[in-house]
Amino acid sequence: PELTLTDWPDMPERGQWGGSSTRDFAWLAARKLNLVEMHATLTCDENGVGIGSLPETLRTEAAREGIKLVPIILHLEQIFTDDELRTRLPNLASTPDPSKPPRSDYTPGICFSNSDAVRILGDWMESFARLPEITDIMLWLSEESAPCYCAACNGREPFAVEVAAAVKAFERAKAAKPECAL
Repeated sequence: PELTLTDWPDMPERGQWGGSSTRDFAWLAARKLNLVEMHATLTCDENGVGIGSLPETLRTEAAREGIKLVPIILHLEQIFTDDELRTRLPNLASTPDPSKPPRSDYTPGICFSNSDAVRILGDWMESFARLPEITDIMLWLSEESAPCYCAACNGREPFAVEVAAAVKAFERAKAAKPECAL
């Protein structure tokens, strides 16, 4: 050989999230980017069973281009901005601070001390783990402290409550696919 070429950066996965990343798989692959983190669709059926999904067309195209897709579960305090979820799962709503009136734009978060909250988060994670091409799940914790003031949460650090719920929920994804990572 005339030369030895070392490709840089020397890391097994490199990519991006957001922007046009889900429309540019071929462009990314040509530049040796092989990972795209994308916001997943988080819904629930009429019985309150959580369904996490990624469009099959994108999953197929990503596989064809050698792109690893990683579903993102958006910031946990923002999940209840979805009217369908809030309507179907009203028992998951966090309790607002009883010492002050809620802001005019108040939307409740999720009470992660509620076992149904852990269950639906586990439903979503297990949905992703059961997709053959998914090996990683990205979970975004709340950007802002969104405390719940129910008896179980009151006085507890809200991020610690979220993390504990996420770890417990991820156990189901791990049972479905042991090599899955959070």
